[in-house]
Amino acid sequence: LYFWPPEELGSQETLLSLAEAGIVGGQGTDLLGLGAEHLQTQSIDWSSTIQVDQTLDPPAPMPHGPYVQGSGLQAIMTRFNRQLREAKGLSPTDQQHLDHFVSVPLRNVAIAGFTVQYFRSVGIQFIESSRLLLEDMVIENIGREGAVLDGRYLRVKNLSVSQIGCSGVCLSGGDMKTLSRADNLITQSDIHHYARLGRTYTPGILWHGVGHTISRSRIHNGPWSGMFGKGNDCHFSANHFSDLGYETTDSGAWYSGRTWAHRGHLIHHNTFERIRHVIHGQPLGFSSVMGVYLDDQLAGISVYNNSFVECQTGILLGGGRDIMISHNHFEKNDNCLLMDDRGLNWGSSQCHDSKGSGQNGVLVQELYDVKYQSPPYSTRYPRLLETLDIQPCWPVFLQVFGNRYHNSSFGSTAQTIISSQLNKITDNHEDLC
Repeated sequence: LYFWPPEELGSQETLLSLAEAGIVGGQGTDLLGLGAEHLQTQSIDWSSTIQVDQTLDPPAPMPHGPYVQGSGLQAIMTRFNRQLREAKGLSPTDQQHLDHFVSVPLRNVAIAGFTVQYFRSVGIQFIESSRLLLEDMVIENIGREGAVLDGRYLRVKNLSVSQIGCSGVCLSGGDMKTLSRADNLITQSDIHHYARLGRTYTPGILWHGVGHTISRSRIHNGPWSGMFGKGNDCHFSANHFSDLGYETTDSGAWYSGRTWAHRGHLIHHNTFERIRHVIHGQPLGFSSVMGVYLDDQLAGISVYNNSFVECQTGILLGGGRDIMISHNHFEKNDNCLLMDDRGLNWGSSQCHDSKGSGQNGVLVQELYDVKYQSPPYSTRYPRLLETLDIQPCWPVFLQVFGNRYHNSSFGSTAQTIISSQLNKITDNHEDLC
């Protein structure tokens, strides 16, 4: 649902009537309002607001939903408007206050079959929501993020996101202090041609928090990363990453880094294809673009049973510890696997332990911040207890085995990794046919 071109609206207020059954969860007739924030860019003034037709009264009440100023999909209608006003103790004259109430959680609602297009701000936004299902939706031609989703037990299935100004989807939830899980899911979705305005640090999926699962989805045609974020115990499986990182250096299709505490991720059965810097005639320095980028001593990750095809570098292990890389297949890669020991040289400041006599490095300070020697971190990740006692800053407790490569250079490994008896680097072979 949208109005296009926007010139037809000017600065007028438009009424939208919608009386189709089964659009937003449950049964019966529900109403949705679509809105665009007031925005002035040069001589363009698009301050139109689409409101629910006040003459319609749907037969069934709508579950509680958010009204987020400036978002494309506003879960608000006449009856819900009244219910919320009554719940908040507002009089009918307090409508302006209600219009700026921006964080009403949406719970136990399914939204399916919508197309959201042509908004200069965020496409859809749901904050602090739970048990929300978004299915069979199209979000395209959006000025900022396609979808901003925050909460627990969020289910996103068959979502198509394209032609987006910034990140395709922003997913958050869970608590990294208590390690309570969000159990959010994105699956069978297609996210592409995003980051059209903000070209870097605007991935296809920007994730943050605990216990997300992203599976069976396609992330492609983005100038920077496909998935980027930070958190604990997330699961990335059976996704297809392609044609990413083509305008950048020092990036990866799957990218995270600079933490020892936030760990527990599984990356498996994904395909990474054509992940490389490909813009000719525009040198950006050394082109280090990876399929999986474990940057700046990222720790506690398992990467297994993935395929890397025509990537500049399949996997970069950037000095981290407690990492398993196994049974991956590499085909036509410049480098399959690069493993360095940056914590022993140029990255040593990140892992510096002052032992109370000065400023700690970011990795060490984060361990103290999460109280890593106490539950829940000490019980969830027992290996963390050894981090500052057994060769801190060293890339140790690595298991790299069973990987196969063809028409590729295997890459390079720091001698400190090879010589350490705490590492298992074995049974990695070239397939000759």
